[in-house]
Amino acid sequence: MRPVESEGEPVVEHELTARHLLSVVESAVRHFRVVLIHGPRQSGKTTLSKLVADKMGGTYWSLEDDATRSAVLDDPLHYLADYPTPVVLDEIQQGGDRVVKHIKMQVDENPTRRGRRTICVLAGRQCR
Repeated sequence: MRPVESEGEPVVEHELTARHLLSVVESAVRHFRVVLIHGPRQSGKTTLSKLVADKMGGTYWSLEDDATRSAVLDDPLHYLADYPTPVVLDEIQQGGDRVVKHIKMQVDENPTRRGRRTICVLAGRQCR
């Protein structure tokens, strides 16, 4: 990543991209129950995810952290239902099927969008 100037201060390029994409993700959050931010390593997914949680009053969790991942895997429903939405789960590929199935259950149990915010914003990359 190369620094660029923004209002006299150096800003990392993926931070500018994340700020630009924030409005796109905010629009998606208004229309869908689950939103996926997907991209290659070092493309700004985490920066964008944190901006989304902060700007929309949601909750950010990174599943790359061993303690957080273990806690989310032990009780996914708690992390999806008991915190301000949207719940942003970064590095979702670390959560595996257990977390994805609980997200699907939450969406299926509450299929109507009326009066409800997005349940979850997922960020991750493809695993090999």
